[in-house]
Amino acid sequence: MSTLKIALDGLMNQQPVQATIENDPIKFAHRYTDPNDQELAAIFASMLAFGKVSLFLPVIERWMSLCDQRGGPRQAVERFSVADFTVFNQLSYRWNKAPDFTLIMLTFREVLKDHDSVGSWVESLYKPQDIDLNDTLTRMMNRLQSLAVSISTEAGCTVTTFAELPDGFKRFLSSPAKGSACKRWQMLMRWMVRTTAPDLGLWNLPAAKLTIPLDIHVHTISQMIGLTTQKSANLKAARAITDQLRTIAPDDPIQYDFALAHLGISGQCQKAYNLQICTICPLHELCVHTKGKQPQEQGDRS
Repeated sequence: MSTLKIALDGLMNQQPVQATIENDPIKFAHRYTDPNDQELAAIFASMLAFGKVSLFLPVIERWMSLCDQRGGPRQAVERFSVADFTVFNQLSYRWNKAPDFTLIMLTFREVLKDHDSVGSWVESLYKPQDIDLNDTLTRMMNRLQSLAVSISTEAGCTVTTFAELPDGFKRFLSSPAKGSACKRWQMLMRWMVRTTAPDLGLWNLPAAKLTIPLDIHVHTISQMIGLTTQKSANLKAARAITDQLRTIAPDDPIQYDFALAHLGISGQCQKAYNLQICTICPLHELCVHTKGKQPQEQGDRS
């Protein structure tokens, strides 16, 4: 067994999923038992999962509360109408303002007019010859962008091209086609494809073709343990890290994402040498901050 696999398996065993999930946006999907509600809760939660956890979790909470007042995320989307605009347009988070939330609800309402679920639609976009699920994700974004343009008049922002839509809304539908790591959509794909906790496993797509969701924590820690030398947290870096993980877990390369991300989010990793923290970290033998240090050297730095 490789040193990398031993270290990452150790990290996963050290990160208690149930305790950690309370600080993760996937918790909103776990509130529901109906897969139709779960997938839409997951979609909306993932779209706002950027910036500080303490800031975006309350906004997602408000969004889910508004949906629950209308029978849950699935019914809220399917029955979304002008009567809901005023309330949902009050939602706001950083660059996402009215009518961004209204328009995204309308966009997914359009998806559900022709498909039993978002998952069945996404599955229809997958092609077995695709190298990874970024091609599926690109097709998904292209279609969502087109639907948003077609329904924009109802949301009060009539446009003829996606480029004309509000900047905040366009950030909802970022695409890997332009080299973006698309962290939030990659995270959603992980949630919906992988079947091991905390993920939901609702979409029938190959976990082997997932790409790691690359946030600042995963990117920095990946650099520290030699998974990538890419300085920019873009799609190229995400693929490089995933390729390295695929060497030790070819069928499920991004199973380590949750543990890596929360190692950083929790503050357990300070991205610099700390005697008390680093010596008990399962990754310490791989980390640039501790690799090769002798016990007495570590003691000298305390």
